Parts: sequence; C-alpha cells; structure tokens
Amino acid sequence: VEFRSFGQALPNVALVGVDAHEPLCLPSEAQMVVTLQNFSTQEQEASVSLLHNGRRLAQQTVALAPEASVPVSFAVPEQADGIFEARVSAKHDALAFDNQAWALLRGAQRFPVRVASSRPAFIEAVGRWLDACPRAQWAPLDAAADPGDNAGALLVTDDGAAAASWPSSVVLFARQPEGQPAVVAQSVTAASHPISEYIQPLEAIPGVVPSAAMTGAWGDPVLWGVANGHKLPLVRAASSGGRRMVSLMTDPVASGSSVASVVVFFNSLRWLSGTFGSSMVGEPLVVGPFGAGTVLIQPPRGPAQRRAHPGGWLTYEATDRAGRYRFSQGRLVIERAVNAMDPVESNTLSRASTWTSDQEEPASSAPLAPPRQSVVPWLLALLAVVILSEWVLYTRPRR
Repeated sequence: VEFRSFGQALPNVALVGVDAHEPLCLPSEAQMVVTLQNFSTQEQEASVSLLHNGRRLAQQTVALAPEASVPVSFAVPEQADGIFEARVSAKHDALAFDNQAWALLRGAQRFPVRVASSRPAFIEAVGRWLDACPRAQWAPLDAAADPGDNAGALLVTDDGAAAASWPSSVVLFARQPEGQPAVVAQSVTAASHPISEYIQPLEAIPGVVPSAAMTGAWGDPVLWGVANGHKLPLVRAASSGGRRMVSLMTDPVASGSSVASVVVFFNSLRWLSGTFGSSMVGEPLVVGPFGAGTVLIQPPRGPAQRRAHPGGWLTYEATDRAGRYRFSQGRLVIERAVNAMDPVESNTLSRASTWTSDQEEPASSAPLAPPRQSVVPWLLALLAVVILSEWVLYTRPRR
C-alpha cells in the first residue's frame, strides 16, 4: 500500500481536549480545563474564551511553542451549571471546526455510579468508599434493569467482560486469584497525571496483584510501583471518544481502606467524571427518563424536532454536528454536549497514516537459504548444442 500526500502544510491551532473538574466529595472550586495544540513550526499566540449561555465569563491569551500542547484552566463561578463553551482564535488557523468545545458542569447534582462483581466482598468494600462521598449516588448493578437506568453512570467492577461492554466510563480493578497472595508495592510517581496526584514517592500501596500488572490492560501507565524487585504499572488510563477507562492493578478486598488505595480510587473517579454529559460526534445520546408523549429536540443547528416517545429513556442517534443538544418535555429540560475533537484531523502540518497491520510477520534470525534451481534446463541446452554441432559437422562438405 502506498500513501501519498496532496496539498501543502498549513499552520493550525486546535482544541484537542476538554475536562470539567467539579467538586467530587469536598467543596472546592469547579474548573473547566481545555487543551490547545499548535500544529505549526512557529510559535503562535492564541486567545481562549469561556462562555456560558452566550455570555463571556473569562478570556486568556496563551503563547504556544511550535507543535506544543498546553492546558488552560478556567475557574467556574460558584453554583453555575449547564453547558459551558470554550472558543479559541489565532492569527494562523487553517481549520474552524476545531475551535470550539463544550462541557457539562452539574453543579450540586449527584453523579451515578454502578458497582458490579460476583463477589459480595468487592461490592461491600467499594460501596464503603463511595458512602464517604455524598455526591456519589451508587448502587449495585442490576442485570435485569432497563439499560436506560444506567445511562451515563460510571461502572466500578472487577469483571473485564462487563467493563469492555459498558457504554460509558469504567474503573476496572484486578481480581486476586485463589492461592496467589497480593503484595505491597512502593509507588513511583513518574507520570504526571491527575490520577497520581497526592501520591508520594515510595508510598505503600497494598493489595497489588502482580499477575494483572504484568499482563496489562487498557491504556498507558500513569502510576508505577516496585514490588518484589520488579517495576509494575499499578494504574493505566485510556480515553477513546467520549469514554474513559482506568485499570487498577489492585484488589480492594485485599488492600482494605489504605490511604493510598482510596486516594487513587477517588482520583480515578474525578478524572472519569470530567467527560460526564459529553460525547463525540456520531455517538448516540441516551437521555431521560421522559414520560409518554412528545419530546422536543433542539440540535445545534437546524429546526427543532418533535418525537413521539413511549416513555422511559430516549436514544438520539443523529449527533452529526458538534455543539449543544437540548431535550425538553414540559418542565423537564436535559442538555448534552457533543464535541468533534481529533488531533489527527486537526493536524494540517504533517499528515501520517494511522493504518497498522493487525499481525506482523515474525522475523527469523536464521539466514535465508539460496533458492534452489533446477539443472534440467541446462542439460537440455547442452544437448541442443551437441546435436547442432554434430549436424554442422555431418553436413559440412568433405574434400
């Protein structure tokens, strides 16, 4: 396969990430954090604004180094909630679609959490942690419940299959195998990530399952540890579309309520909740529940749509534009944010293929043997020469 580029490289400034940092368990200032990236070989100056209901709340000017990405944080006014919009502008900006991003801040609203495991001790241990957080509205996962009842909920589980099929963000704990003791690891906070905040170097983290840490899981390591002389990735994190995933290589049943384990868990919940109410273009929105009747849907552009709804949760799949989506029925109004952030699409400086082969051919260290060639053609050629020579000698006139 041959890839060819057409056109010319152009400088571009893009919003490539957005997070809503809200108070999780203790009162604190809410923030909206956006990530800017400069797809240019020259330094650029960009202006970033925060808006709410069309009103500009704050503005910052940021100097972007060549090909650098920079997070920009905005403090959100107290008690403010709903959809917040970030806008960026720069002198040299090739694309317009990546200059806006939206995030949902819930204010005092509680966030839903579901806990799933075949071990009652796991549900009890995680539930005890969540009980200490007033904003967490948690419940054991009911397999027989309406799927809409779990819409937007974070999942905490030790079941890899359940985590892989969950439509929203997930925390996946390791499960201690029978007969294999868990170990205590000493943390090595080399990665700069919100999940590793407040974890001190060489802090003891109990309940580590070495086999799970060695086999790996989703994402990139954000917290390392040392156990039994081996360096292990204790926490991995990944983000795909509007869904985030965290893999913890500890078992809460074995770790107990150690300070480090609880801190890492709540850091993970806070990072996961940063995308609540937000999704990517093309992903369906599940909103509700609504009563039986007509639901008014207002997309970012175009006329409002009226949909007859039998009641319960509503699935809306026509998310083909980025922006704010508004669903209303009587006094009930629900808003969701849809973004179109993709660093690959925003990169107008250098275009690279994202294609990779699913399976690489194994390389062999043995030297290649020379190809075998048949000697039959050579023998036939020699026989033809002999016959031709005899014919020439026979037909030659004699004196």
